[in-house]
Amino acid sequence: MNRIRHTALAMLCLVCLCVSVQAQKQTVKFLSTYDNQQLHFGFLLGINSANFIVKTSPDIASLDSVLSVEPYAQSGFSLGIVSDLRMNQHMNLRFLPTLSFAERGLTYRVRSTKQNAIIEQKKNVESTFLMFPFNVKYRAARLNNYRVYLVAGATYMLDLASQEGADQNLKPEEIFVRIHKSDLLFEVGMGIDFYLEFFKFTPEIKMGFGIPDLLVHEDQIYSQAIRVLRSKMVMFTFYFE
Repeated sequence: MNRIRHTALAMLCLVCLCVSVQAQKQTVKFLSTYDNQQLHFGFLLGINSANFIVKTSPDIASLDSVLSVEPYAQSGFSLGIVSDLRMNQHMNLRFLPTLSFAERGLTYRVRSTKQNAIIEQKKNVESTFLMFPFNVKYRAARLNNYRVYLVAGATYMLDLASQEGADQNLKPEEIFVRIHKSDLLFEVGMGIDFYLEFFKFTPEIKMGFGIPDLLVHEDQIYSQAIRVLRSKMVMFTFYFE
């Protein structure tokens, strides 16, 4: 996750540097009336780093096998549609239906009676999300052919790969962590609009934090070790509008 975040920030800094150099010599304004449109559309492509926020059970010390639980992040990608409604000179309302492929997991430190040792077990969670973000975009004044902005909002997510109702009559090593199908994220981020000759190009970085507890609580050690399980996601997105 840190690698994705550092790469995204480095790319954003590079973009900002290019913009500052370009702003000093740019004289022709592309798409000069673009921001006057009441409604416009586009598409998006992005990469993401999905993870969990874990709060372990206060009773974890009393469990026979599980000693600790740590989340780990994996990278994925997204594609979607942009619909943008102009509210006033500086604010826009955006609806961004997106299909996102994500992966994350949990690492358990478990006491093994067979091996008489402490071992690590990874429980991977793969997800295919239908995401429905509603974001408010607050834009600074345009400078030549770029415009910096902040964005915040909420996203409802439906996990098409959720195994919420799956059978758990399995061997201990095959038992998996089940999560609920629906999720809700609070999002905050920033980006830069670049006005090119024929379209607007926008790189954006955004953080999403899950609100509800995702875990399906059940009578097995991997679930009992966790009190609350929430989503966390870093998204680096390119918009073409």
